[in-house]
Amino acid sequence: MVDKGTDVEDKKSQYFVPQYYFRFFSNDKKFIPLLRLTDGKVVPAASIRDQASKSYFYGDKKIEERISELENLFLPELKKLKDTKFFDQFSLE
Repeated sequence: MVDKGTDVEDKKSQYFVPQYYFRFFSNDKKFIPLLRLTDGKVVPAASIRDQASKSYFYGDKKIEERISELENLFLPELKKLKDTKFFDQFSLE
């Protein structure tokens, strides 16, 4: 049985790719270019919020919480890497 939790802040939408990864490829931190594999269509501005998630993807909410904790450990280091400006030489286009 899936423990969907009883907390007020129940995280139904669980991301299997952290949203902050996508924000590294976004100018406005809300939208990214997207290629739909099903039909090859390019979506120039797809909402980051709507990508790479499923309802209760991890099942037990404790798993999602632990993964979130791990992601939060990596985020400061990824931000430092981005701040080096190394990636600025690559175009988003």
